[in-house]
Amino acid sequence: MSRLLRCIEFTTKISEIFDGVDPAKVQQILEIFDKLKGLPMDKVERVCSFDINISDLFRIFPKEDQEKERKNVIEIYNILSILPQDKARKIMKEFKKLIYLTTEERNSVAEIVISREKTEAKKRENLEKLFDDQLDNLIKNNVPDAIGVASEWLRELISIALKPKIHKIEGLQLQDEIPFVIIIPQEMITITKWLSLIDNHIKNRGMRCRFKSSSDLYIQGIIHNIKNIETDHLPYLITHVKVDKKSIGDTPRKHLSSIGDRINQKRAVTAHESMNVVIQYPDLMETFKNLYFLGSSIGNEDRVASLRLDETDGVVIFGTGHRLDYPMKGYSIICSSNIIKIE
Repeated sequence: MSRLLRCIEFTTKISEIFDGVDPAKVQQILEIFDKLKGLPMDKVERVCSFDINISDLFRIFPKEDQEKERKNVIEIYNILSILPQDKARKIMKEFKKLIYLTTEERNSVAEIVISREKTEAKKRENLEKLFDDQLDNLIKNNVPDAIGVASEWLRELISIALKPKIHKIEGLQLQDEIPFVIIIPQEMITITKWLSLIDNHIKNRGMRCRFKSSSDLYIQGIIHNIKNIETDHLPYLITHVKVDKKSIGDTPRKHLSSIGDRINQKRAVTAHESMNVVIQYPDLMETFKNLYFLGSSIGNEDRVASLRLDETDGVVIFGTGHRLDYPMKGYSIICSSNIIKIE
């Protein structure tokens, strides 16, 4: 391996200990570590303990001409004291490596940290925009009127209570999945009203939306979530939402039993959650044609709900007659098994 590649590999690994630390603080810490070069190894060992106090420092650096070293170590401790303790200890654990970084390596670590922080900042910005766009979409599509509340009340409730939480969700991706979807729960709006809202929303795409039959209109009152599905009575977020392309051809029963084994901590979306997904992303219907919502069961729990796009007349049909042991001609929508609730 070339010297350049070794340097890149080493500095990339070192930079990982500074994840989540302000790049300006990282630069400051690295510069102070550089000033401590040349310390005897026994002093390095004692400084690394991170459990010493001021009097200990005078024992480690007893001479008058070592005041500079004392001040540098105190400065590092002062900076690290504002970080979470586990992060501070992790940095001090690598004290020996950090203190002997070359100028080239130190600059490389700082550049990697700054670059990573810029990437994370852009990701945070994109996630916040996605949240705002979804919330605007709910307002624009008259969801507040449908549930009988003022638009500003709904906007404030969701924005204040849920938006700050999106940055705490682990592993969100802006590609290959929908990072999250704001859910207006079944306690606040019926499927009938959802279909009416979706109908109005997709008119400009040359499509309509309706129940398959009058019996489906009646049966919406006996749609139940399957066991072990967590929802809430207030707006919440489902996360890591995607169309599971492996579900086509499976029976709902077989697919439900395989989700837990094949996809870690995933579950199927419910019928009510699916309405929220479709009004935000109506292009899913145009792309996949048939979507099944296996998180809900119908009546005596032997059927599931679905939306099917009839391409002949452009009608999106909500049906509740697909039986658990009948192969699906489309795809299920899945999400993380954990929801983000208002607390």
